[in-house]
Amino acid sequence: MKKIVSFFMSIIISYIAATCLSALVVFAVEDSNASNYDFVLSVDLEELSILHSINEIKLDDLTLVPPKEADLKELAKHYKNVEIRYYLYTNDKDMSDEEAFAELIKYNSDNNVSFIIKDNNQNTVGEIILSCLKNKLINIAYWIKPEFRGHSYASKACVALIKEIHKKDTSFVFLINFDEKNYNSNRVLEKISSGLTLKNISENSDNFKENNYKIENMGSIKLKYKISKVADDKFNFCVFVNENEIADGVLTRKQIEEITYKKIFELNELEINKLNYFIKLDS
Repeated sequence: MKKIVSFFMSIIISYIAATCLSALVVFAVEDSNASNYDFVLSVDLEELSILHSINEIKLDDLTLVPPKEADLKELAKHYKNVEIRYYLYTNDKDMSDEEAFAELIKYNSDNNVSFIIKDNNQNTVGEIILSCLKNKLINIAYWIKPEFRGHSYASKACVALIKEIHKKDTSFVFLINFDEKNYNSNRVLEKISSGLTLKNISENSDNFKENNYKIENMGSIKLKYKISKVADDKFNFCVFVNENEIADGVLTRKQIEEITYKKIFELNELEINKLNYFIKLDS
């Protein structure tokens, strides 16, 4: 079942990334060695080496660090909550602590790297997830524990991470995409844009490429999932991107629940509109 799900997710990612418009947040293939917790980067890419070289980014009110097992176990207690990961994980299946922890492990395998966000009291408040897509194009995703929201931690962390990576290599391009109904992410993008494009006159500013950032609105991508019952617990499942069918197959209810939201079984059709933005240094 996991192989079927991974196949559908892989072709969706390939289709969107190939158009240089978007990619679903993170759909890492299940790592059979995830229980080792060693966070080894399994793909020898230059991009991953650069991301892996970042050991700490310290700001006035938060710090970004690579994950430790204890951090991910703490985050897993919250990540299993459907309301918290609704937009990030793109399904609403139930998860145990162990399953949530396994998903967070996958955000540090294959082409994915994550950073833990901590406040000044060393509380683990959230996570930034980077996925290397192709040709130094990196997808950014993030989530913050509910009790720590309202402090602009996500936008501050994204701005700091983008600048730090560009200090190492200015050719990186970052992709942020989110469901158009996710109003909180719209607000985060506004703050990221301000943090990257407004002149920083602070005495502590490093003045790195100030005002040279460009945020491009790449439009929206419409994902559509359609099902039709063919037998007991068997459904024909079709995936469309901008009305173009890119995949179809017969799946069980459980398999479909791995890919999308349960309400598809009431509606037989589900559309998700993803807004897409590129962030890069303006040459």
